[in-house]
Amino acid sequence: MTRPPAWMLWGRWLALAALALAVVGLLAGWPRALAATPDDTHVYIEAAQRMRAGTSDLYAPPSDGYNVIGSYTYPPAFAALFAPLTFFDRPVTLVLWRLVLCACALAAGWCLFRLFEIRKLAHARDFAFALAACACGPLMLDIAWGNANLTVLACVAAGLLCLERDRPWAGGAWLGLAAQLKVIPVVLLAVLLVQRRFKAALAMVLAAAALYFLPLVWFVAALGPAEGVALNHEAARAFVVDQALSRAGKQDVMNVGSTAISNSSFYAVTQRLFVEGAPTVAIHWSDEWLPGQGALLVALDLALVRWMAVIPPLVLFGLALWAACRLRRDLYGRCAAFGLALLPALLGNLLCWGYSLVHVSLLFAPLAALAIKEGRLRRAYFAAGLILFLSCGPVFTGHDLMELMQMLGVPLLGALAAWAIVMRSLWTRQSS
Repeated sequence: MTRPPAWMLWGRWLALAALALAVVGLLAGWPRALAATPDDTHVYIEAAQRMRAGTSDLYAPPSDGYNVIGSYTYPPAFAALFAPLTFFDRPVTLVLWRLVLCACALAAGWCLFRLFEIRKLAHARDFAFALAACACGPLMLDIAWGNANLTVLACVAAGLLCLERDRPWAGGAWLGLAAQLKVIPVVLLAVLLVQRRFKAALAMVLAAAALYFLPLVWFVAALGPAEGVALNHEAARAFVVDQALSRAGKQDVMNVGSTAISNSSFYAVTQRLFVEGAPTVAIHWSDEWLPGQGALLVALDLALVRWMAVIPPLVLFGLALWAACRLRRDLYGRCAAFGLALLPALLGNLLCWGYSLVHVSLLFAPLAALAIKEGRLRRAYFAAGLILFLSCGPVFTGHDLMELMQMLGVPLLGALAAWAIVMRSLWTRQSS
């Protein structure tokens, strides 16, 4: 049989991609969302401007009139990296940041293609659609809100690629950068250790430590060496002690978020389902349709609910580390371990908004590559992909029924189901 010309193959690929994007756009109304103001970006702009000015209120409540989200909650290094974008007028900064996010999405996809050596055109088409289906909703949300998850995803994907290309120092450095953009990826250090990638683990620590000094570029320029060094230390202390440790210990989300419906963390979902008086207000529903407060299922003791939010992600993370150790001799298992560990860490955080689930692509990519390239575990591949698409895609469209699904924790349950499918599938393959 004569092989069709290359332009026909690429034309079919592009036509299918255009159709898929059109369907997603119609379902979710993303064109309107992408045209709206990226509110999260205003948080970064205010923090970066404070850093450039040499003020000591990096983590203070918002005060510039643009930031309607809440206090800055990321490591100081991220504000230092974002600061160059604030030399432009605000509208230009917003556009540039969205372009950065789009570039990071493409870079993450390219790294995953290279990681699993997806070379054949048919494989590439199927793999691209698989990743797009599982992460399209969170990806669009991240760009619409102007959050930073896609930059973290790109760093982790680049780190995995370098690790598998026998470049442990570069791989660890990329993971260290990811941990200084958003602190949650620090859990990947444990994966490196149980996989006995000690050079990469050391590189991750050294890269994160080096980025501790990055804000000095702005603090010293604004205040001079002595005061700049002191302020840099204070900013790091405020992040670790006043933000991360204090909020985690108190389960406090004041000024940085809430248990509103788009928060899919264990903490938020259990609060909505089982705590009397927890806010469950929808974005579009009126109070006449749904009460603004109250346990959605049944009211339980507050101490019990808190343990329900802590124990499951810890157990899942422990299982992920066990899998990282047992599956480390296989490319797919080694790479899946990073997604298996990162997802429960994200869900175990106090805040896990819809766009945070873009990292499910790291969990799903090894299973997709295995099914597409080798024809193995195709049932698991289709099941996990469908679950991720339904629970992390249309659920965030904003329609009334979809909001009820968010309230009940469908994104959380879907992510957990996919996690279990990937874990069981790779472990069964290893044992067979």
